[in-house]
Amino acid sequence: MSSVAGDRGRRRNYLYGASKAALSTALEGLRVRLAPLSIPVVDVRPGPTDTRLTFGMTLPGIAAPERVARDILRGVRRRRAVVYTPWPWRFVMLAVRWLPASVVARLDAPRAG
Repeated sequence: MSSVAGDRGRRRNYLYGASKAALSTALEGLRVRLAPLSIPVVDVRPGPTDTRLTFGMTLPGIAAPERVARDILRGVRRRRAVVYTPWPWRFVMLAVRWLPASVVARLDAPRAG
């Protein structure tokens, strides 16, 4: 289980994101290594999910664990290399990865107030 947090460094959760980015890179290497043996390796990257980790947080688009579980199972059955769940996160993170670092820094800046 990786996370969308590993797709781009952020101000508030960069250590968590770094660990997830490292995991995704390790899974990618393992996938390549095991490909000749037809052993699939699936990198699951959920967005915010309603778990103990997120209890009490107000997060837009938080996913139910049951939804995430269904998406993971579907991805495994289809032998997907990477599974974003819920599926809109694939497109959200594609856009976030393409943003210049200066824009991401402004979006992630603390708000005055």
